[in-house]
Amino acid sequence: MLESRFIDSQTQLHLDIYINSLDSHHQPEYIIEHHQELLPDWRKPPQTIIFIFFECKCSLDGNNLRSEQLEKDRLFVEFYNLASDFYDLCQNQGIISEIICPKDGVPLHSQKGKDIFNICAIVNRQLSSFQQENTGCGLIHPCSRTSVCSIKGDNR
Repeated sequence: MLESRFIDSQTQLHLDIYINSLDSHHQPEYIIEHHQELLPDWRKPPQTIIFIFFECKCSLDGNNLRSEQLEKDRLFVEFYNLASDFYDLCQNQGIISEIICPKDGVPLHSQKGKDIFNICAIVNRQLSSFQQENTGCGLIHPCSRTSVCSIKGDNR
């Protein structure tokens, strides 16, 4: 796994990127084994997965829901802009890629499958340095020690 930490030049907030190869030879990988249900128009399963985490400007602890929603909206725009640039760059270089929406776990450019990507479960499985919260509803970022997402559905 490759991990890098960057600082956004506009916001001065951290951006963490983790790149991990998907390999079913060492352990069964849900994404590889079920890629037809997740990405039905892909002939081959994904080989690499990239996680991007943006640092929040505020705490997402439920104390100020309006501020938190505004921050989540800002982070989604940041993600979408970066993801769109990455996707376009890959397309221009003939690299097959897909962007998975962090809000609902569906692909943004490919046909939606019968199944969705459970983002938090995938992070939990792929990034062992992220620990599950005691409440069982989220993951803790290893550097910032803050919550990064809520777990929905099963843990694959």
